[in-house]
Amino acid sequence: MVPTQTTTPTTGDALSEVTPLIEATAFYGPPVVFFAAPWLVLGVMLSGPAAALMALLAALLVVAAVVAAAALLLASPFLLLRRYRRDPHRVTA
Repeated sequence: MVPTQTTTPTTGDALSEVTPLIEATAFYGPPVVFFAAPWLVLGVMLSGPAAALMALLAALLVVAAVVAAAALLLASPFLLLRRYRRDPHRVTA
């Protein structure tokens, strides 16, 4: 009796089979990855460290937005006065 030889696919073989499915474009729509990526993020969020990292990133973005808004509110009167002092008779439309 001759033993049958089984070959397991390599990672490159598996990736070459999956790549066309990921990059597939619907005829009248966006690529499939735009629909799959949010589900992937939700799946990764079930992992504790990934959820903590994404929460930290979201908190940093909120802090940056608050700092930018505060800088805008503090700088606007100075910018208006500087423009007015240059030419007080200039009419802006």
